[in-house]
Parts: sequence; structure tokens; C-alpha cells
Amino acid sequence: QQWYQRRVHGVLTAKPHPTFRREGDDLVHRCSVKLADALTGTTVTIDTLDGRRLAVPVNTIVRPGYTKTVPNEGMTIPGIDNEGRRGNLRIEFDIVFPEALSERQKALVRDALP
Repeated sequence: QQWYQRRVHGVLTAKPHPTFRREGDDLVHRCSVKLADALTGTTVTIDTLDGRRLAVPVNTIVRPGYTKTVPNEGMTIPGIDNEGRRGNLRIEFDIVFPEALSERQKALVRDALP
């Protein structure tokens, strides 16, 4: 019996994930927060790829374009020298504004904000 060596060529295409986008070794998650939470702080809960529930406190004011980085919660970095190392999880925020405010709510906002 004689064995032949052959090469197989193929193309792998990553299927989009409904929750995460991959950028290198980092995972990017887009999250919507209400305006009140963006101004006063909140905790974002994210279901990770390995089945954990990650509670991420956000204690700063979330401005448009703000990204929070959670170290070592991204993809595993391959290679013997990188054993156990992971990329980061980056959380990008969309701020959800209310559709309308009553006159009383508008006055309260004016009084509360500089």
C-alpha cells in the first residue's frame, strides 16, 4: 500500500456573531444605555462566549463615542508563548434619548445640569 501526500486549500469565512464583532484579538460589543444611565452610571451585563455573565460597572459619564475596555475578556491569543493571554473586550455605547419630556421634566433637567 502506497500513501500519497496531498495539499488541501480552502477559504474560511467567519460568520458574523449576533453580539460581538472581532477586531484582532479583541471582541467589540455594542450596548445601548438610557440617557439617565449614561449620566449617572450603570452596570452593563454581557453574556460571554464561554457562557459566563459579566457585570461591568460604568461609573463615568458616557459620552457619544465613549468606549469602555475590559482587559483579558477578548479572544484567546494563540501560540505557546501566549498561553492564557487574551485580548480585550471593548464596549461601545449608543445613548438612547427619550422621545419627549414634559414641561416639568424639562425644568428638572435644566435645574440639575450646569
